[in-house]
Amino acid sequence: MFYEAPHRIEKCLEDVREVYGDVQVVIARELTKLHQELIRGTVSEVLDGFSHKEPRGEMVVYLSPPVPEQLVPPEDWTDAVMRLTATGISKKEALKILAEKYNIPKRDIYNSLLRPEST
Repeated sequence: MFYEAPHRIEKCLEDVREVYGDVQVVIARELTKLHQELIRGTVSEVLDGFSHKEPRGEMVVYLSPPVPEQLVPPEDWTDAVMRLTATGISKKEALKILAEKYNIPKRDIYNSLLRPEST
């Protein structure tokens, strides 16, 4: 959350989009005043709105945290489990760690380890 002047808001939002992507944003304009306004949307949507209506007044910008890229599970679970068990943890604990990391059921990883490789 930060304050930005109306003559710099468009450049600021372009910089935000470049660094964090097209995250959700709320622009609180003229807070506690007669013409108070909340502008919500993605950075691109808010910038598009400013192209139709010139930004005016004091602005407080609220950014949503950037969403981390979704982790892609490994092709070969055997290798991932072996790397973890090589550190001294049990196979059961390795399965639990991988299931939590990739947000998938532990049994799915275990079942993939039991399946013979297709040739």
